[in-house]
Order: sequence, then structure tokens, then C-alpha cells
Amino acid sequence: MDSLIKGPPVESVQLVACVRPVSAGKHLKWCRYSQAVGEDVRFSLVQLKHSVTVHAAKTGAVLGSTTFVPGDRTCPGPGLSYDPDEEKTLYTDFTIDEIDAAVEKITKSR
Repeated sequence: MDSLIKGPPVESVQLVACVRPVSAGKHLKWCRYSQAVGEDVRFSLVQLKHSVTVHAAKTGAVLGSTTFVPGDRTCPGPGLSYDPDEEKTLYTDFTIDEIDAAVEKITKSR
């Protein structure tokens, strides 16, 4: 099966960065979406802190880790699917540039 993301040959990979959500922070704003039928739906946009841990690809050794809060504060575009019985919360998402900056911060500090 072809990979969805094309990258360098596995043998040349030196670092692996693992990203995971750490904790929800403050409410930033309300995102309002119109429905075809019925009332508008509001979602709370909440700040989400992420952790980045960098590993040496060959050994798996942890080279370092850091946390960051994504800078994007925009509401996602329309087309959300949701369960009306569940909490209506959206979380800030990160960009690849933010991941690159976190990895650079870790590798430069070594």
C-alpha cells in the first residue's frame, strides 16, 4: 500500500516527533453555525495545549520535549458533524509550522 504522505526513505530518517494533546485551557470565543433547519448551533472554541516529544529514530531515545499552545484562533469552516446530545466544544489546532518550531526548539537546545 502506498503511503498517504511521501517522505524520505525510512533509512534516512533521523528524528521522530510525537505530538499529543495535553490539556484544555480557556474558552476563546463562540463559533456559530447555521443549520438548514432549526436554530443556529454554537460551539465553544477552547485553547488546547500540545506536547511534542522528539526521539532518535534509530534508538528511540528521547531527545527532549516541549509544550506549546497553537496560535490559530479561528473557527473551523462549515460542514461539522456533531451529536446534538454531546458537549459542543471545539479545540484549537496546530499547524505544521508550529510543530517545526517546537522540534527546532528541542534540537537547538541540545
